[in-house]
Amino acid sequence: MTVYGPWIFSDGEITEGGIVIERGGVRILDGHPGKVDVRCVVLPPMANAHTHLGDAFIREVPKGTVEEIVAPPNGFKFKMLKKASNDAIVRGMSGAVGEMERSGTGIFADFRENGIDGVRALRDALKGHDIGSIILARPKSLSYGAKEIDKLLRAADGIGLSSISEWKRSDLDAMSGQCRRAGKPFAIHASERAREPFGDVASLEPAFVVHMIEATARDLRDCAGLEIPVVVCPRSNAFFGTRPPMERMLAAGITIALGTDNAMLARPNIWEEMRYIRMNWRRVPEAEILRMGLANGWEIFGKNPWDSLRKGSTGSFPIIECDGIDPPKDLLICKIKVISLKR
Repeated sequence: MTVYGPWIFSDGEITEGGIVIERGGVRILDGHPGKVDVRCVVLPPMANAHTHLGDAFIREVPKGTVEEIVAPPNGFKFKMLKKASNDAIVRGMSGAVGEMERSGTGIFADFRENGIDGVRALRDALKGHDIGSIILARPKSLSYGAKEIDKLLRAADGIGLSSISEWKRSDLDAMSGQCRRAGKPFAIHASERAREPFGDVASLEPAFVVHMIEATARDLRDCAGLEIPVVVCPRSNAFFGTRPPMERMLAAGITIALGTDNAMLARPNIWEEMRYIRMNWRRVPEAEILRMGLANGWEIFGKNPWDSLRKGSTGSFPIIECDGIDPPKDLLICKIKVISLKR
């Protein structure tokens, strides 16, 4: 089947083109294909650069602060995780993964709680799904052990921590150092509830940081200068009445990617995240929003979105029927359709 634009989102830009679906994989076209089966705007699979899928089984969340609801070890979320069975947690995560697939997401990065058991639970939840995953584990408790981190780095793709405020400095240095020696990413939440000294975060050499809501102008300039990407999660932040300073981040030159954060607060749908930004950050250009959800996350992970639809893949990608629209300006007012390669 030939799916032709006249527009395709590739390399962070809308250009002329399309794709051919052949034997379960895709090939990007150069020029007009002649015969066209579907005429549309062709989008790559989306990247969800920050999730906490472990709480997807939780259906009702009380009002409260970040500390009261999601902070380890005594926040509401962690109390619920302790009470829940492993089966309930795995089923919830599997459902959230399926939702990402159905909405056109091709890769996600999960900050995995509960040590090695948490990594194994997500591996179980991924069975039967075809989606890229970056599993960023963390110790079972807020304490460091070299053997535990070594075990996590063998089982997972890297380490993803809560914030510098919750850890001893020596433990943070040790974990980031182990990640570097293993050649795996270290990532961390930063300045979510209150401003944290960015120099203390940057010295850990994170692959990316999450939130930066309370960052100062100097923090943002330093972040940009060090080329540390920031993942923002606007719908989840809105639950707590906070707002990431995306306009200031872009002005500083920061690469921004999108995440949906806690599945109990916002469903893991990056298209809805982009539409939410369009409605609530009117000074952020549509083209930038599209790059945040369609390109920058893949770039952070060092991957090409179209490569995820390799030969033999059963993955999916979104399209938008293009009658009467002017991309990129009009894309985020449209509903997407998702084409699956699954037969």
